Parts: sequence; structure tokens; C-alpha cells
Amino acid sequence: MALSSSTGTSTSTVITTRGVSEPISVAPPTEKDHRLTSELQECLHSNLLYESREECQRRERVLRHLTRITQDWVARVGIAQGMTEQMAAEVASGCRIFSFGSYRLGVNGPGADIDTLCVCPNLIDRSRDVFGLPNPVSNLTPPDENVLLKILQSTPEAEDVVGVAEAYVPVIKMKFAGVEIDLLCACVQMSTIPPNFDILDDVVLRNVDDATQRSFNGVRVTDAILRSVPHIENFRTTLRSIKFWAKRRGVYSNVMGFLGGVAWAILTARICQLYPNAAPSTLLAKFFRVYDKWNWPNPVMLCEITRGHHNLQFRVWNPATNMSDRRHLMPVITPSYPCMNTTHNVSQSTLRVIRAEITRGHEVVQQIYGEESNLSGAAVGTTTSEKNGAESTAASTGKGSEKVTWERLFEKTDFFNEHRTFLEISIFANQPDMFKKWAGFAESRIRHLIMSLERLPNTIVRPLPKAFDNNPMYSPGCCDSFFFGLTFEVVEKGTSIDISPAVNDWKSNLDLWPERTPEMQVHVAVLFRKQLPEYVGAGAPIVREKKTKKKRKLADSNPTKTGAPEPSNGATLGSASASASPSPSLEAGNQGSSLVPVEHLPAATDPALAAKRSRTSLPGEEETLGNTAPNGSNSHPLPAQAQPVSTVQTVPKPASIEEAEPTSALNTSPVAPAPADARSK
Repeated sequence: MALSSSTGTSTSTVITTRGVSEPISVAPPTEKDHRLTSELQECLHSNLLYESREECQRRERVLRHLTRITQDWVARVGIAQGMTEQMAAEVASGCRIFSFGSYRLGVNGPGADIDTLCVCPNLIDRSRDVFGLPNPVSNLTPPDENVLLKILQSTPEAEDVVGVAEAYVPVIKMKFAGVEIDLLCACVQMSTIPPNFDILDDVVLRNVDDATQRSFNGVRVTDAILRSVPHIENFRTTLRSIKFWAKRRGVYSNVMGFLGGVAWAILTARICQLYPNAAPSTLLAKFFRVYDKWNWPNPVMLCEITRGHHNLQFRVWNPATNMSDRRHLMPVITPSYPCMNTTHNVSQSTLRVIRAEITRGHEVVQQIYGEESNLSGAAVGTTTSEKNGAESTAASTGKGSEKVTWERLFEKTDFFNEHRTFLEISIFANQPDMFKKWAGFAESRIRHLIMSLERLPNTIVRPLPKAFDNNPMYSPGCCDSFFFGLTFEVVEKGTSIDISPAVNDWKSNLDLWPERTPEMQVHVAVLFRKQLPEYVGAGAPIVREKKTKKKRKLADSNPTKTGAPEPSNGATLGSASASASPSPSLEAGNQGSSLVPVEHLPAATDPALAAKRSRTSLPGEEETLGNTAPNGSNSHPLPAQAQPVSTVQTVPKPASIEEAEPTSALNTSPVAPAPADARSK
């Protein structure tokens, strides 16, 4: 934190600067800001985003109970290692539970889980005492009464206790007294933990392994974020709004290549630094305005990147020296050592979606504030003719004159009506416990499939972060189904896209997991909109339009396409089930039938423009669907659908952020940006 003062002739003002630059504005809120903030809070309450006092107290009781259990466990381990009861009790008293994530930030909603960290003294060995793994030398296992995982499994209040020792961050997942808990354990190199233990002190990372450092990271980042914002309550209201908006618009998921809770919190905290005295409604409006014009991949940071203690050698984000860091498209850097990028999973497709949604949010907030807007109620990324049609529709219905409220900002994305072709991925197992471990591994690898599909020519992927656990084909609690929207860009008629190599490679990598059993399976299938299962349309009806007469006439006039039946269940890609289907199977080794037909688009004169196109058809175009595959077989024709309003279209990069805010305040970075040619690689 830096202090800067500006002195006038008769008054002296001291402005506290937080972050890597001076604030953009320190103006206090106006009456309009207060009114819109009250309306925003009413909107959040009406959507049940705040937990009751009773639930809050129940969570506090759960954390106290967990603290007692972990302290008793540490004392047992100490006695087993030769300590007296009094000495073991003194050592165990320093063991404590830290919360992090949304609960620690104060933005958790009803029924949300709690991310916790148990900090233990150095007498605890994570593999042996937390998960009960055998000693690699003697092959001996500790008694169950000294293993935290076994103790929790025998606790009456704990249900569905599962330990994942081999995870990137080793964790115990459970439901404790009705509250979902993710429990991490970190052992500091101290014989006893002092009462004034500061988890943000870099000394706690001395002589710890990478898994322990990653376990500490969640708490350290959360506490650093809270210390970096000027007004915590304003930050919490704004962040709660941003998280609600991101979930409603389908851009909240680190696993799927979007942004997770930490990234959204850092982005929000940076806006609070730039407008330290602003009300939550103003902060929300500035959030969309600033990041709509942000020049990615310039990083967003809350403080200068530090190298830590000279004895600590953990890797720090630095695109000047690390080639992999130069490939990051949307870097959002954590404020505690070791500083790292929270958005390394973001891909070209997901970045396009995030930018489009931020642009839409900016336009909606402009309407809420009564400012001029170019959107006029149309979806982001629509063409001029589509915008004009939306404006005329709004004028005819009277919607254009209606007052725009915060509910417009939080409208759910209409994902299934915005795409024509989908990729369905179902991850399942026979038993719920087995499914939890399998799903945790398989879902963490979904981003690799997204990137593989992106590398295919003329293919844009739009993953939906929501996991559907109500697939009637599988037992309850044994399956999660995900859907990707696929958009194909072509410049020549008669083109087909073969996606089976990417899918088969991804499935082969899943097969390499050493803990996989034959009961752990994944099913991948290509579906058209009219073939979507009924359970995905529970939230909003899906338009399943029939073919128009003109398209049927065009299809009938082409004898090569008559008699080619549409698939009833989609073209299956590596299906784990043995059910027969009239659609061609796309198992590994049967690459020829994995072609997805795409419709013809006029060639773009500019290659860069052709690369940015993201719609499967242009307004008013009526082309013959179902082109012949290169191998001579007839591909299944795409069903005629209503023109989608896609949210994955490329958002034009603004010429300069100076139109809205000073560049020095927004894009200041202590890390030299990577060269353009290096980033392109």
C-alpha cells in the first residue's frame, strides 16, 4: 500500500492508494448511486442469494466441531510418537481450521460448500496421518484411530466422506451436519503453531512441498484479497452480483475454461481499488465498462508481483522468462506469493464468450443508468439486420420504453437455443462413491478436449459449465452430463468436420488413469438441437422447429441426399454403451463415419475476418444441408433450425481504453508483456 498526498492552498488531502496504480476516481456516491444500490440489493435478496442467520450459525458450529476433531486427532498422533498427554495437548492446541473461498470472502449463498484448511504442526505426515497410506519403505499402515480420514468416516455427523490423496491439491470431501465441506491439510515446519500465527507470512512456506504450498494458497490468496480492498462490504455486494451474473450467463467455471471464483474476486477487487469510494451499483457498472475495454492479455493485478523470501524457490508468473506464461490469454494474477495466473485454462473460444458477455453486461448497465446504448435489447454479437429487427420488435411490443432493471443483467443464457449442433459428454459409474472419484478426475480433463476441438479447422466450441445430474438413463448420483455448443465456419460448400480424432485421443488419456475400473465410463455423442434430451430443457423451453418447405424442396431436388435418414440419437463418439442406434458409430478406429456436416457460408475476403466468424448461417440464407462426406458416404443432414443468437461471436477489440478511463490506471503492469509473436505461438 502506498500513500500519496495532494496539498492545496487551504486544504490537504491524503489519498490511500491500493494496487499498482492511483485510483481513477475518489468521488463519493450520488443519490442515484444509492438508489440503484438499494435496487441491486433488493434484486439479490429476491433471488435468495443470502443465507439465513440460522444457517450461518450452523456453519459456525460445524467449523468449531471440525476444529475439536482435528485437535484430538493431532494429540493422538503425538501420543503415538512418544509424547506425554500434556505435551501432545499443548501441541494440538495450535492446530486450527482456516476457511477460504466464497465463505471466507463473505459472499456464499444458501447451501454453498465451505472450503477449509487444517494447519498442523510438523509431527503430522499428510500421506500417513491424513489419508492412511502405507509407508513406502516398511509398507506399514497406521491404526485407523490415528488417521483423520478414518476418524471422519466413523463420525456420525459426517456423510459421504471421500479422500482424494492423489489430487493436484489433496482433499477430503464430505457432508458434515448437512454442510458440504472440502478439507485440505497443510503441515508447517513448526513443532508448535503460535497463537499469533500469520498465514500471509512467507515463512510458513519454508521447506514445504508443492502440494502443501498449493493447500496454503487458497487461504493466503483469499486473505490478501480482503486486505487489498478499501471497503469490504461494498466489495462483497459487488462480488456477489458478479458471481450471480457469471453463473446465470454460463461463464463461471475454471474447469471448463472460464473463470472461477478467485478470478472473479480479483477482477472485482481491482475495480474497488480504482474507485475506492464508489457504491456497489457504481462498482458493478465500472466493472463491465473497464473490462469491456481491457486490452488482453495485459494482466490484472492487485499488487506488484513479489519474488518471496530468498530461500523460497516456488515458480512465479513471469511471461518474460516462462514460455508457458506467454500463452495465457486472460491473465488474472493472485496477490500473494507465489503469484500465479488463475485463468490459465481460458482458451480462444471461452475468451470470446467471456468478452461477449461482458460487452452485453456493459450495454445492459448503460440502460439501467439511462445512458445511450447501441444494444437496444439485442443479444451481443448480432448483426446489424438482427439488431434492427430487435429494435423494431421492441418498439412494436413497447419493451423499448420499459424501465430496465437489474433482473435484465441477470437473465439466464439461452444456450440450447443459441446453437444447432452439440457434443454431449456423460461421465458415469455404477456406484456413487466410485462416481465421485471418477467424475473428479474426468471433469478436470474436459478442458483438454475443448482445446483439442479448438485446434480443428473452422470449429468453435462453447462449453456449458452446468453439469446435468438428472439423466434418466443412469442411476441417481452416478452420472454427470455436459454439453458443448459446436459452431462450424466454412468457406467452401461440401465441407465436413471430423471430430473423432480429438475425442478418441481425449478418451485414451482418460484410460491411462491408474485408478480407473471397467465400471468407470464416458459416453460422447454428437446431437442436433431437435435430438436434445428432455431433461436439459427443464429451465427454459427449447425450440425444436421442423424443416421449412423450401428446404425440403431443395433436399428433394438433390438425389444424393434423399434417403439419408437423420440420426435418432446423434452420431455417437466413442460410446461406452452397447445400445444399437441407426446413427453411425464413431468408435476408435472408425474414423470415416465421424464427419459432422456443416452448412455453406460465403467466403470472406479477409482471412482474418474468416477466422473470426462464429455463426453457422447468415440471416436469410437457406442452403441445402447434409453435404456428402469425402469418403463417399452420405452424411446425416443437419435439421433446419431457427436462426441462433450466438453469444460466442468475436467482440471487436476497442481502439483504446482511453475512451473511458486513463490508460495508466488500467493497464499498468510491472511485468513486461510478452512479444506478440511469442504470444501467438
